[in-house]
Amino acid sequence: MNLRVVAVVIIGAMVAVTATPVALGAALLHMPVDAERRVALTVYSDFALIRDVRNTTLPVGLVDVDFEAVAQTIDPSSVRVRSINHEDQFEVLQQSYEFDLLNKRSVLERYIGKKLKYSRSVLSGDQYEKVLREGILLSIDPEIVQFGDEIEIGPEGVISLPYIPYGLKTTPTLVWRAQNQRRGPQQIETSYLAEGIGWSADYLMTLNDSETRFDLSSWVRLQNETGVSYENASLKLVAGEVRRERVAPTGMASMQMARAELADMMQVQRTSLSDYYLYDFPTPVTLRQKENKQLRFIDATGIRVQKHYVAVAGVPVHQMSQPQQQQFQIRYGFDNRGPLGEPLPAGRVRVMRADGDGDSQLLGEGRIRHTPRGESVELVVGEAFDLTIKRTQKDWRRLAERTAELTMAVEVANRKDEAADVVVQEKLYGDWQAVKQTLPGEKIDSSTLEFRLKLRAGEVRNFSYTVRTTF
Repeated sequence: MNLRVVAVVIIGAMVAVTATPVALGAALLHMPVDAERRVALTVYSDFALIRDVRNTTLPVGLVDVDFEAVAQTIDPSSVRVRSINHEDQFEVLQQSYEFDLLNKRSVLERYIGKKLKYSRSVLSGDQYEKVLREGILLSIDPEIVQFGDEIEIGPEGVISLPYIPYGLKTTPTLVWRAQNQRRGPQQIETSYLAEGIGWSADYLMTLNDSETRFDLSSWVRLQNETGVSYENASLKLVAGEVRRERVAPTGMASMQMARAELADMMQVQRTSLSDYYLYDFPTPVTLRQKENKQLRFIDATGIRVQKHYVAVAGVPVHQMSQPQQQQFQIRYGFDNRGPLGEPLPAGRVRVMRADGDGDSQLLGEGRIRHTPRGESVELVVGEAFDLTIKRTQKDWRRLAERTAELTMAVEVANRKDEAADVVVQEKLYGDWQAVKQTLPGEKIDSSTLEFRLKLRAGEVRNFSYTVRTTF
């Protein structure tokens, strides 16, 4: 076995290394996280580009570097390493990613077929005595040990080991064989892509009493499941759908949620990044492992909104004996311009309004897509309790093998104490044509016949239409 002995001397924030060469002439350097580490995160919807800068002192020549505390969910093929300001003096020749971490199972796997010592305390009179036994580990799942002529399954006692097997790490580690041509302090920047970290937007839409305007506040929600924490990291967020060729995750990050923390990050700077948007947060962020953190994002006030009710249903081309009954969807629509006028990343929207006592109440939730400036947004947040619609097929005739004519009777009821504007959208299939209508409708696209009605409080309105369709 070739032993590598390392003497480490701490000089300020630098790590000076002297090393005993191994057979191939390479020195060994451990590069742990130090106080001068700088981290920059560029976070996408479900992954991140991580830049990790650490200070070190490298010997000249071949050196084996253990770059510790990288993300468990790293994509090793994305790793890029360079020496800042001395890029031509440092070059990585080989790289491996070691994530076989130190734990009971990983240690015992390497001791199968070898001797272990078990100790336990046994009460003898009024005091405990320590009893030692030595056995050969036969299996770990379950734990089976041979003590002399006996074999025990799951033996009692504390296991004592003579040494830690080579190759186990306390933290996921990148291992490099590098060529260094410059003696003295350097800053090594390592960048890589990692899964298990992402962000999404949450919006709060607070309506006025007449539901004609609203105030918007928003937060971005960061989740970290990479297996490591990031202290005082600079943060940028990318909004947009970035395509990646997915590979199976390398690491072992769990998918549990953790504690949440709110941070006020005002004056977020937005810039363009090719065909995406880049949001740059002005102050550093600490994002711990298994943490869910919220940061203040976009705010706007006095935005115009339109509330309307929509009922959408497919009209069958076959005979239908039972009426169709449903409620109207509650929808809020607004334009992304004027006092808002910001690119809105996709996310969840909560709609709130004050009740008679002045307490804010939830009216529903919807989602918005990535919405550029100047585009319109429409949210579906629930179903109206007092607005109903019933459709009844009054007639159906086959005119040819694949052509039918059908008549639908529609009853719309407003049981509210106030007037309501409603929209009825009939989804039709095949090559269709409206041949008769008691209420004028509009063909808004190839599959939709739309009717708009203004209903007084308590009013019930009936209309019918006949369509001929070839399917």
